[in-house]
Amino acid sequence: MMSILKNDRGLSLIELLVSVSLLSMILLIVTSIQLFGQNQFMNQTEHVDSQADVRYAMNDIQRKIRSADGSQITTKDDAIYLNNEEWIYFEAGSSTIWETVDEDKNKLVDNIKMFTAHPDEDHIEKTKITIESFSPTNGQSTTISSSIYIRN
Repeated sequence: MMSILKNDRGLSLIELLVSVSLLSMILLIVTSIQLFGQNQFMNQTEHVDSQADVRYAMNDIQRKIRSADGSQITTKDDAIYLNNEEWIYFEAGSSTIWETVDEDKNKLVDNIKMFTAHPDEDHIEKTKITIESFSPTNGQSTTISSSIYIRN
């Protein structure tokens, strides 16, 4: 019983500081790995959302052009016209593609860097549409283009 009470073994201040600093370094490394992974996940999620928005806009524009009367559709730079009225157009200041329906302006997609719609040089009935988006936080861009044959 006396030997247990006389046991002077304990932690010195140096041993305590070394163990706390090692534990702190391990926690710092684990936390930085977790934050890096979370940040990467958020960037990739935003990029995928941007790609999905561009695909949605392109599919919607293609569907609307194909369902309209082809003889009434014209294109010029950043707009598609139906009956000589602006129908689908891009505003560079707002980075948005808009659609006009019954004189109402509806937002089709945001965060657009470039939108072009122009007839193909080889085939007058063929229209090439290009949409390029950007991600506001990480600056990655997504470009999609499609050629549509306008039937009269």
